[in-house]
This record gives sequence, C-alpha cells and structure tokens, in this order.
Amino acid sequence: MSSKKLFITSSLGSKVNWCKEMDCDEATARKVCGIAYEEELLRRTGAYVEHIEDDIGDVKDHYFNPFDPSIYNRLNYLYSERVPGELELENIQKLQQFFDLPPEDISVIHTKCFSYALSTHFCNVMKKSPREWLDKVESELVPLAQKLYIEERPLDMMLRKAEYDYLMVEANRLMMDRKPGKDFEERCDYIIEEFKRLKVFYSKNGNHRQKFSISSHNDNLLEEIMGAFIISHCDVYGYVDQRKLDEQCAVYGMCGDFRRKILNRLGRKFYHRFLRKFSEEELSMDSFKELEHLHRTYEFTDQDVADIYKTHVGIRIRDWYDPQAGLDSLKRLIPLIHDKNISYFIPFERSRRVQWLFNIVNDCINHGVDKADTRIYTYTVEDFMQLTYEGGEEDFESLQGIINTAIRALHMTPEEIEISRIVIAEELGGAALEKAMQMLQVKGGIYSADGEVSKFVRAMAVAPKGTIPSIKKNLPVIRNYELIRKVIMMLPCSDDALAKSIKMLNEVEQA
Repeated sequence: MSSKKLFITSSLGSKVNWCKEMDCDEATARKVCGIAYEEELLRRTGAYVEHIEDDIGDVKDHYFNPFDPSIYNRLNYLYSERVPGELELENIQKLQQFFDLPPEDISVIHTKCFSYALSTHFCNVMKKSPREWLDKVESELVPLAQKLYIEERPLDMMLRKAEYDYLMVEANRLMMDRKPGKDFEERCDYIIEEFKRLKVFYSKNGNHRQKFSISSHNDNLLEEIMGAFIISHCDVYGYVDQRKLDEQCAVYGMCGDFRRKILNRLGRKFYHRFLRKFSEEELSMDSFKELEHLHRTYEFTDQDVADIYKTHVGIRIRDWYDPQAGLDSLKRLIPLIHDKNISYFIPFERSRRVQWLFNIVNDCINHGVDKADTRIYTYTVEDFMQLTYEGGEEDFESLQGIINTAIRALHMTPEEIEISRIVIAEELGGAALEKAMQMLQVKGGIYSADGEVSKFVRAMAVAPKGTIPSIKKNLPVIRNYELIRKVIMMLPCSDDALAKSIKMLNEVEQA
C-alpha cells in the first residue's frame, strides 16, 4: 500500500496493534514506528531522502527495513528543508495518530528534523525585523515551535543562534574597521545597547549576566578592538567610562584572567609608546601622571606601572648604549635612572661596567680646550691626585663629583673599581707614555711632550696603592727617566702635585 493511499483510507486514523502486526514487543514496535514516521516526515518537508526513499507500507523489495540500524543511522544525517505549512501539519498529525506515537517521541523526532529549518527561519526573521525580534519571538516563533513539539532547550539554542548571528555581523564591522574616533565609539555603544535590548545582557540579583558573547578567536584582534575603544573614549570624553569598558569586554567574552591579560598587554604597549614621547626629555615616574586615569582601565597596580617604567628605561639604555660609552653617555644616563643604578633596570655585566668607567676617566683626562700651541686640560694633576673612590657628593662639574656619580650609577663594587683603576693606569698611562717617548726622540720634543706626560701622570695617579710594580710590566720600557722628569717639572701644577708626580715616576723606575 503506498503512502498516498494510506492518507485517503480510513485506516490512517484507526488504531493498529503494531506489536501484533510486527510480532514484536512494545519497545521495538515503538522504535520502528518512530523510524518510519521520521522518514515520511523528512520526505514531506523537503529532506533529501531519494537514496532511502520507499513507501512506508511497501517492504516487498526489502530495501527499506525499519529494523535495519543502517537506515536509522542514515536518517540521523537528514534534516527538513522547510517548516511545514498548515495543510502539511494536518497530514503530519494524522501520521502521528496512525503510528500511535506519544508526544515525547514526536518531540524528539521533530526537534531533530526541524532544527535546521527552524534555525534558518529564525535567522531570516531576525535579519528582516531586528527591531521587532522580541515581539516576533513571543507572538510567532515560540507558538510555532510549540505547535511542532520542539523541546525547550533546543528551541532556546535556536533563538540564541539567531541573535548571535545578528550580533556577530554587527561585531564584525568593528573587527573590520578599527579606526579610533567618535564613529567607532558610537558603533561600540550601539552593539552594547543591542545586547541589552535583546536581553543577551541582563541582571540577576543585581549582578551582570549574559547568555553568550562574541568570540574573535584572535587575541591580537581583540587587542586592536579594545585599544581603539579606549582611545576613542579618551578622544570623545577625555576618560574611559569603566561601566562601558566592562560591557565592551563582556561583548567579546573577556573576563577574569583573560581580560586582565589582554588589557595588561595592550596597556604596556601604549605606555611604552607614550614614554617614547620623552625620548629627548628627562624621564621619571611623574611622566605617568598624565595617564593615572588609565591605570584602572588597563588593570594596572602601582607595582605594574613601576615595572613598566623600569622595563622602558632598560630598553632605552639598550637602544643607545655601546662599548664606547663614556662621560656624555653617563650624563644621558642620569636623567633616566635618577637615584637608582643601572643594574636596577637591566642586567649589566662586570666587563661593561669596568669599560664604561675606563671610558669616563679617559674622557676626563682628555677634556680641555686648545689655546695657542698647547691644550689646557679641565681636570688637573691635583684633581687626579686627590681622587677618592668611596662615593659621595655627585655632580658633573668636579672630577670627584663625576667619579662619585659613575660609581653609584654603574653600580661599581670595590673590586670592580680597583680593576678599572689598574686598567686605566696600564692602558691609558701606557698609551700616553708611548707617545711621549716618541716625541722626546725628536729635537725639541721636551716642549711638545708635556700634554702626553700630563696624561701619563694623571692616569698613573688613578692606580691603587701598591700596584705600581704589577702595572709597570704592562707599560712601555722607559729608557730615559730623566727626560720624563724634566717634562714633569714643566707641568703647570702645584709643588705638592709635582712632588707626588716625581715620587710616582721614581716608584716606576725602582719597581
């Protein structure tokens, strides 16, 4: 008997003893009737069933066999293409009576079969009438679902999907056009209001709740969106509305540690860019006063801000530091580190600290002005003779102030200071002595060698006590000490400084 004939015979509405007809127990009969009903339902509502098409009552060809699990498994992958109209629904209800299916079985079958068609229908309604959505849900969509015996939870999921798809389209516009400004701020506000209007955002016991959020699946994209949101609010209002920030984060499912990670990373980038504005200015924690209203926005603690400053100063030092760094670099360093030392901001190896102090002393030895045929050095022999290396008052005017500044800023240990002093005496003193002896070999060289001899004396004055014998091993061999003494006696310095200079040369000679 064909399915068409079944619909026009009185037997369709009659009671059939399916257990007797199929010679099986009640559970098996109910399952088989459910499978047969599902196949006919799919056929009537546009599902692609040609590959299993067969009349319900015609089993002579043995192709359609409700007892065969493979048939049922194939039905699992088939869905109705359309929602049934009134006439189709009447015929479907007659089928339900014919198979004597209970409401719970019908509900399971309909929920599965109509999930695609209903979801598509809901999305179309939302697309055509987004402003009337809530009214449509109450007046049309829920009654339709109830008429079709759709289960409550799947129905709720289909409604949420329609809302999600609609809001996702709106959110995608933000993802595609992230230029900060009033327009961006207004679009963000519109999406937030849509979340509220559609009751995706709601309040329960005074607490924020939401049905779902929009996922970008890309942390970098989220950073850009939130960055544009924050900048837009600063441009439009001069500050970031914390409530709207919370809502914007909720739109994209940013909460807890994930939200903190995104905002922290975004804030660190922004703060570093902000500090770059002061590349030629003095940096301090006061630079952040302009950004205090953003600390909460980026979820920074006071320690976080201090760490950002510390990291930025370290980056700045690395940018311009090189092995030739000397006095000028020290002057550039102090406005960055203030009363701290360089090791507080970046790891700084001993060899670099020693080299930097060496370069500073070298700059001080050579610092001066040329007058006529001679050079007047800024820091005299007396200055070098009187140096101490225990720290103290800092400045960039006196030699002692410079050394004190360098020792503190470079975080020099007593051992490192001693190593530096020995290297200065050996290398700077040795180089100056070599040039002086070459000049002395020329006629009249005694009058031109005073500059190099002055450098030699000042470099040797830096040497720690008792180290002259070991330093001498690395100095050029002096063949005429008397000539060196004559030049020392011509140096423009006090009698006490001359006496100490001669004594130092004698130590070298006797070592």
